[in-house]
Amino acid sequence: MFPAMPSPVQQKVGPERKVKVQKKKRAISEEQSEDEEHSEDLKDPEALKRKKNTEAARRSRARKMQRLDSLEHQVNDLVAEKSTLVLRLAVLENEKVGWNQREMEMGARIRMLEAQLAESHRAMMNMGLRAPPSSQFGINSFGVQTCV
Repeated sequence: MFPAMPSPVQQKVGPERKVKVQKKKRAISEEQSEDEEHSEDLKDPEALKRKKNTEAARRSRARKMQRLDSLEHQVNDLVAEKSTLVLRLAVLENEKVGWNQREMEMGARIRMLEAQLAESHRAMMNMGLRAPPSSQFGINSFGVQTCV
């Protein structure tokens, strides 16, 4: 009629403790029942079959729990790796923006220098000056190429 109210001990203890206590009680009762069944197993082949099946089920549950623990550990590792990679991606994207900006600045400077070079070349051609032949160049004591 009314929902079962947890005892004061259960309220203070919490669900994890309750599960541990239940497992402990179950283990004790299983040990007692195994001792009682052991004497009967020798007589009854069906009881022996049930016992083997119970043990196989217990091993299967243990393997399943081990597999779940392994998968949980793998998930935790992958989540940590993902967060590291997300952070690294953000840093690299920020660097990419900086490099793209620098590339644009350098491209603009190259275009400006090429325009200045072309303008200087036109001015020299308009004045009638031509570049001296290469035989007239020399290197001064400062290592600068000069006209000889």
